[in-house]
Amino acid sequence: MNTMASVLSRVPLFKLYHSFGWPKMLPLNLTLSPSPKCNSRCLTCNIWMKREDELTSDEWDKGLASRGHSPYWFTISGGEPLMYPHIIELAQLAYKHCHPGVINIPTNAILPIIPDRVERIARSCPESQLIINLSLDGLGAKHDFIRGIPGNFKKFEERLEQLLALRAQLPNLTVGIHSVISVFSVADLDELIAYADRSARASSAECRRSPNAPSRVSQAGQAHPGRAAGH
Repeated sequence: MNTMASVLSRVPLFKLYHSFGWPKMLPLNLTLSPSPKCNSRCLTCNIWMKREDELTSDEWDKGLASRGHSPYWFTISGGEPLMYPHIIELAQLAYKHCHPGVINIPTNAILPIIPDRVERIARSCPESQLIINLSLDGLGAKHDFIRGIPGNFKKFEERLEQLLALRAQLPNLTVGIHSVISVFSVADLDELIAYADRSARASSAECRRSPNAPSRVSQAGQAHPGRAAGH
């Protein structure tokens, strides 16, 4: 199984590669986007409008087998990754072929099947740390407005409670809250951070900045420049 010690041992080789183009190194971090389909209609993202030819399970199997044990951190993104019908199988293939230290999955927290799928992934990938990050862009009606889904905030709170209860049973499960800072939410950032602090039972909190939004840093999470994504 990939460990942080194995990652650190490769740092000098990556420095050589970046300086001289040798030795050739496989990536430590891979993001898999099996489908752009999403049940959110966010003001900060239009990925739900995309349609793509999705890889089959056999194609994912072959592709992941070719990666070897190099990747330490896998992110399975979207769209909404936990509505992808083969999400459990995809995580298991990554675990089987690559032995990652971390499998990270963001979610919009809408679907009631999320806790079941999370539990099945965690139990079938016991030596990987499974990180589930619930998206939160505002409180109450503000979150529903930005996400374009009435009742999304209520579902967020329901899923958070369910996943925290699961975490008590699954030592390899980490539950987090993350947010995209945009022109729609930046004025309410302090309120968001205070909510995350009050929900400190979650293992982590992170804020990401969508393009053209000012970034701010707090003890609850760090703003990272980057494109707003689905989930």
